[in-house]
Parts: sequence; structure tokens; C-alpha cells
Amino acid sequence: MSNPWIKTLKTVLSLDKYNHIWLQIATMFIFPVTEAVLASVVASTIYSNSSLTMPLICLLAVFIPHLVLGVILINRSNSLPPSIVAEALEDHERLCTAENELLRRNESYKMVRAAFDALNTETCKLDEWCEDEFEICLHPIIQPLMNNINTILGVSGSQYTFELHLKCDAIYFIKHSKDTLKEESFDLVYFFGSNIDKSKAESLPKKLLLIPIFSQNVPKKQSIYDDPSVFCLTGTTEPRPEIYFTRYVAHPIYEACSTNPLGVILLTSRQISDFAPDVIDTMGFISSLLSRFIFAYNECLTSRMNYRTDRDPMS
Repeated sequence: MSNPWIKTLKTVLSLDKYNHIWLQIATMFIFPVTEAVLASVVASTIYSNSSLTMPLICLLAVFIPHLVLGVILINRSNSLPPSIVAEALEDHERLCTAENELLRRNESYKMVRAAFDALNTETCKLDEWCEDEFEICLHPIIQPLMNNINTILGVSGSQYTFELHLKCDAIYFIKHSKDTLKEESFDLVYFFGSNIDKSKAESLPKKLLLIPIFSQNVPKKQSIYDDPSVFCLTGTTEPRPEIYFTRYVAHPIYEACSTNPLGVILLTSRQISDFAPDVIDTMGFISSLLSRFIFAYNECLTSRMNYRTDRDPMS
């Protein structure tokens, strides 16, 4: 981060350093040597019964400035130690960080609001907006958030995903085999990723990761190394082959106007630094958005099915 006053501060400190060095040389060497010479002159004058006026005046003329400079050095060391400069720089950096975080949060809230507006616009269309598949209908609403995923969610890795896993019966009129209609079955119904294939997300060990989150019914923000029993090979710190991230945030999705869980939204990234400080809150907003979208999508599907039945009772 570039600070416009750093150059001026460096110039002042550089001049102050050289002045301080000369003050130390004068106080520690020049004045003591001069005082020692004058003191010997005064002593020899006493033994020779000569006049002491001039030697004493010269000695005082050197001692008084020496005393003043000593007091100045003591005051300078107490009033401007290097730690004060370091603290000032730290305070400035903290202020800049806080300002950047405030700007990021403002941008994040704007994007979330834009997504809600997009949802309202999409679901208020007069045509059959749910004619397409779920993922195709959802993408225009989620896309603005995903395009700003670095700002909104604090993703810094080059490999990241945003995934929506729903219980297999969460979306109406989607046929499943009997094997998939299990209580612990999930469908990957939306996927957005960078440098990650969707097939990897589909092979994610759902029983180990999604089911505990789903049953706990609480959001989680962790590194895979926080829970090696799930993500790492047995007895090692080596990630399992199917794990494609180092950090993740998972947030449950609930039915609209209910506390019944529908699924999990999952944010993953291969990054060292943590996500944005408010990532859980933002994921909660997105969860509410998705909950409302799922409800509207199912309502739209139901309406279309009823309309077709009314038009053609034999269908």
C-alpha cells in the first residue's frame, strides 16, 4: 500500500538521524575532551597562582552547552523513540485495512441486494420462467455474486467452487431412481467453479462432509486440517485424493417459512488465507435467496403442471 507521506517521513527521519549522530559525537567526545583540557588548565593555574578568570569562563562556556545538549538528547530519546514511529505506521495500516474492509462490505451488500432484485425480476415474469432446468434458471441470479466472489466472500485462491447440494426430493417433478431416494442422498444442482471440474464436486464424499453439516443444522467455516479425520488420509496430514480444496464454508438451506433443511451451499477454495470476516453472514443471505428461489421454482413447476392438466385432463 502506497502512503503519500512516507517519503516525507523518511526524509525527516534521515535528517534527524544525522543531527542525532552529531549531537552524540559532540556530547560524548568533543565536549568531554575540551572540558578535560580546560580542567587541566584550571588546575595548573591554581598551582601557579595565576588568574582563574579566563580558564573558568572557558570551562563554563563549554560545560553549559554540554549540559544543554545532554538534556536535549534525554528529552529526544523519551519523546520520539522508534517504537512511536512503528506504532504510527501500524495504526495507519489498520485504518487502511478497516477502510478497505468497509468498502468491500458495501460492495458485497450491493451485490447481494442485486441478486435479490434479480430473483424478484425473474420470478415476476409473465412467461413460464421455470421452463428451463433448475440450474439454468438459477444461474442469472447467482452469476453477479459469483463474478464478484473475491470481493463478496474473500476468495483468494485460483481454484474455487460454489456448490449447491439439495436433498433429492427438494425440487419437484425431478425423477430419481430408488437408489437415490434415500434420506442421506443429495443432488449437486448448481456448480460454479474455477479450474475445478464439476465431476470432482459430484464425487465429494457426501456422507462424510455434507451429512454432518446437514444434521448439525449450523454453518461451518474451517480448513480441512481442522478436521483431518474427514479430509485427510488415515493417520496422516495428506488430503484425500478426492478433496480439491483447503478451506471451505458450508451453510444449510432451509425451506421457505420453515426450519426444515433442504440442503447445503458449499464454498471451497485452495487458499492459505481465511475467507472474508463476514463470509458466514453473506452465505446466510445467499442461503435465504436460494430458499426463496427453490420455493418459487417449485411453485412455478406446480402451476405449469396444473395448467397442463386443466388443458389436457388425459395428460
